[in-house]
Amino acid sequence: MNWLGFYGLALFAAVYPVLLAIVALLLTRPRPIVLLAGLLTGAFLTTMIAGVVIVSVLGSTDALSGSNKATVRAWVNIGIGVILIAGTVYILLNGGQRPLFRRKRSKSPDTGETGTTSSKEPSGWSKRAGAADSFWAAAIIGVAIDLPSVWFLAALKYLIDAEFSVAVVFLLLLSYAVIAYISIELSLLFSIKWPAQTQRVVQSANNWLKGHQRLIAAGIAGFIGIWQLSLGISKLP
Repeated sequence: MNWLGFYGLALFAAVYPVLLAIVALLLTRPRPIVLLAGLLTGAFLTTMIAGVVIVSVLGSTDALSGSNKATVRAWVNIGIGVILIAGTVYILLNGGQRPLFRRKRSKSPDTGETGTTSSKEPSGWSKRAGAADSFWAAAIIGVAIDLPSVWFLAALKYLIDAEFSVAVVFLLLLSYAVIAYISIELSLLFSIKWPAQTQRVVQSANNWLKGHQRLIAAGIAGFIGIWQLSLGISKLP
């Protein structure tokens, strides 16, 4: 079991920009503690249930054995690596063009108020988070945004290869989730005692991530992609 790789992927998940943006929005809503608790519940349940099911199903597959199983596992690593490297190239070459152009237009003197405000409006699940008003609404958002990602699937690959028991897999997934959702957990805890200060700190961190999200996403995807590709190649017979 590659412990550094497994928990390194959890740290990458912890700096997921969309997740921090949603936390920042929920902190501005009425009853932020209830909403953050719902978001954390949805995220944890998704990670635990999806993780245990995927590891149990794929880990118990006996269709392959011996060298064939090792070859398939190596190609899975290579496939994940290729997908992530392709994603890195897309992010660097195309992924940020539209937002950059939009910001440039909003700064021009002949741009109206409509163009300026539309570039600042949240979209997707961030927009839904801004309208969340109950524990269950926030929990649904937590489920949706934390459906198995590429880095989560890469982390599960370590558990599948290690062939742990279900109980051990459950405990390792629990530790993974604690690290991956540290931004929700800390925001929830500190909001109980210092709500205004917590909101300011999270908003500052979110603003910084917004300005660097393309480089962060490309850096994470590229690092994991090269790592998985080299790992898969090294496993080939």
